[in-house]
Amino acid sequence: MRTLRLATLLALAAPAAGAVETAAFLGVAPDARSLAMGGAGTALSKGANALYWNPAGLGARW
Repeated sequence: MRTLRLATLLALAAPAAGAVETAAFLGVAPDARSLAMGGAGTALSKGANALYWNPAGLGARW
């Protein structure tokens, strides 16, 4: 009985030990300026990266 519990515990823990983060590239900021500001890219909703940080800001008139 003790061996069965140990085998069950190891079988359930095995997938967690080999887990790999998928799509890690989605957590990387597309520009250095917003990354240097701590990810506050919504304040800089001008330029090519505005679509990533603040899509609604594209409709604003400057």
